[in-house]
Amino acid sequence: MNNINKLKYRFLFGLIGISQLAGVTTRGGVKVPACPPDQICNPLKYGTIQEIINTIASFLFTISIPIVTIMVLYGAFMLLTSGGNEERIKTGKKVILWAIIGFSVMLIAGGMTELTKSILNNNSA
Repeated sequence: MNNINKLKYRFLFGLIGISQLAGVTTRGGVKVPACPPDQICNPLKYGTIQEIINTIASFLFTISIPIVTIMVLYGAFMLLTSGGNEERIKTGKKVILWAIIGFSVMLIAGGMTELTKSILNNNSA
């Protein structure tokens, strides 16, 4: 397997993992009180590691939307400028296909985590 394919799989599974981690976290930030002079205080605006992971996952999901758009446009550009070159046509189709697959996996993973959280919250009430 060449390096490009390895990178695709690492990126795809990394996005899946991060979106799964975001599902077990809580929402909302905790205000950090003022730090007394004789103590070491948290410099972040988050109180728990789950809030940090949730923020990172939310950021990655937000940034994935323009990345998918750019990749689909790049694949379409490769198709339009192929000039009959079969290799460029195949590459353009693969770029579009993998962009759509990657984004749909992100959507499904995010939906599954929200569904799991809602089921667990309804059963515990």
